[in-house]
Amino acid sequence: MNFSTDASDRFLSNYLLKFIHKKGQEVVAEELKKVIIFDQLFFPQPWSTSGWQGIVETKNRYYLLQVEAAQKLIGIALFDMIEADNCAHLLKIAVDPQFRQRQIAAKILQEAFSFIGKTEQFLKIYLEVEEQNKVAIKLYQRAGFSAIHRLRNFYGQGKDGLAMIRFMKK
Repeated sequence: MNFSTDASDRFLSNYLLKFIHKKGQEVVAEELKKVIIFDQLFFPQPWSTSGWQGIVETKNRYYLLQVEAAQKLIGIALFDMIEADNCAHLLKIAVDPQFRQRQIAAKILQEAFSFIGKTEQFLKIYLEVEEQNKVAIKLYQRAGFSAIHRLRNFYGQGKDGLAMIRFMKK
């Protein structure tokens, strides 16, 4: 996986990584449908169709990436670009369970950091993660994130979250 500022599709081994929504661009309806179904299948707290529609209608703020293998959607990542705070917010990242343990999420993050650092010049990226999701926390720590705050009941009663941050290298 390798991004460039022209947002052309990129290959890594047998995987295709591409932007399906980028600041200022329209998203193809069929691509969005695939993402919504993927989110509902593989994300613990899926968003509604109207929630996703709101994201893609806000053209100047979000980057939505997808990873495909043999034309099958196997991973997504969504970043909210918050210019006023000079930071990006990782809203979602998910990989199909059949394709986990292949470093796909780590590669998505690595390439997204490179792209965001080059095109947006942001100073930091932050995210929230369920405190009990040790696999995700380990992924984020390896990617350079540090926990900065516990979020009580963030994911529901008795389900705390962690706020994590990664400062971009200049």
